[in-house]
Amino acid sequence: MAGVNGLTVRLLEAGEVGRPALLLLHGFPELAWSWRKVMGPLAAAGFHVIAPDQRGYGGTTGWDGRYDGDVASFRQMNLAQDMVELVFALGLSEVWAVIGHDFGSPVAAHCALVRPDLFRRVVLMSAPFGGTPAPGPPTAAAGDIHGELARLAPPRKLYQRYYSGPEADADMRNAPQGLQAFLRAYYHVKSADWTANQPRRLAGWSGDQLAELPAYYVMPLGATMPEAVAPYMPSDADVAACQWLTNEELGVYVRAFARTGFQGGLNWYRCSAGGLVGKDLRLFSGRKIAVPALFVAGAADWGVYQSPGALEAMQKNACSDLRDVRLIEGAGHWVQQERPEAVAEALLAFLCEPDRVSGLDRDEWRHLERFAFGNGAEPELADELCDLVLAGVKTATCWPISEGQQTEVGKRMVVTDGAGRPRAVIETVELGQKHFGEVDAEFASHEGEGERTLDDWRRMHRSYFEKHGVFAPDMMLWCERFRLIGPIMTG
Repeated sequence: MAGVNGLTVRLLEAGEVGRPALLLLHGFPELAWSWRKVMGPLAAAGFHVIAPDQRGYGGTTGWDGRYDGDVASFRQMNLAQDMVELVFALGLSEVWAVIGHDFGSPVAAHCALVRPDLFRRVVLMSAPFGGTPAPGPPTAAAGDIHGELARLAPPRKLYQRYYSGPEADADMRNAPQGLQAFLRAYYHVKSADWTANQPRRLAGWSGDQLAELPAYYVMPLGATMPEAVAPYMPSDADVAACQWLTNEELGVYVRAFARTGFQGGLNWYRCSAGGLVGKDLRLFSGRKIAVPALFVAGAADWGVYQSPGALEAMQKNACSDLRDVRLIEGAGHWVQQERPEAVAEALLAFLCEPDRVSGLDRDEWRHLERFAFGNGAEPELADELCDLVLAGVKTATCWPISEGQQTEVGKRMVVTDGAGRPRAVIETVELGQKHFGEVDAEFASHEGEGERTLDDWRRMHRSYFEKHGVFAPDMMLWCERFRLIGPIMTG
């Protein structure tokens, strides 16, 4: 997909175009490939699933991979801009949910924070979003955490600081044990397969508390990341038993990072460590994520607690509608790869839940009046128009006044497909009467059919009404504008 904020973006897709869209954002050091095990189940549930290689990764091109290059292009707000432009490039008017894992989680959070009109729900995975800065002048960080860690016995350092340095890319790309062995050890030690991962809440942001974190988060002071994880390389037997990341699957990551290196992803850390993220967020001081939100992580993932207080801030302040915090047993940091069935189940329970923000209880739709476009007499037409509604393209409809007033402003109804299956809940927002010739280009575009032009609307509707013997040049129509409350997924 070319022309996306200066990028040509490589995508993985599953499901049918026109279904409610899900945008899946990977973390570090990963790719869109990290979502491979959940994309099928989500698509089978009726979603159009889209997973891009993000800026700095994989098959996506157009980014500056130099250490001394355009680092600011990797700040969170520009990464969110990448996703906004990708949505538009795909011809979508909205995304039912943006789902981010690891460093993809803050990108998803920024998307939901600044464009709730585009991103209707958000799922944050493994990395809690602590919220926007408090209103007022920025405050300096308390204490010298780097000095505290360096004075520990043995001395330590934060992995984010190491990742922000000029040596990290070459250290990892040219790991002494080889790139495959390095990545195998890195993925293993952060997974539930390393049984020493027993995460817990930390009391505060201090050297002695952060020292409780494993060596892949708070590293030995003089170590590279390949050196820090080398002692945790799994045995050949453990590798053979690892079903969530076979050597063939690992090879996809190895080949990608051998080609691109790690600097693109590392520049994300440089923006965070350099304060660019905080400067951007000051514009949104005090603002909360308003769309429905879910947090998912592995129960054995230290990432949930590596930033003391972030989980609690997300639960209390950062989100106005945080539905649940789901910790998946038997999974560490790579939760959607380690336990894909459990993750898909958690995601679908959230994604298919009617929108409480708009006042729709979980089973309320079952009691609403149902209808199919074309009055159910033309199943193919009903399917086509239903898909346009689910995609957010069709937000208006009309019918002959002789068929009576079928709705009123504020009324909610269930849209069914050609087989009579409930597919969506809509709510009438405008209703009025017009002569056929009074319908304007704006309404024709909102109907979402054909070329979405007034000429095409007149041609198509005249043909349809003539087919049913009701057309007259001066015929009166009921003209309705509606909004999509949400899709209905049953079974």
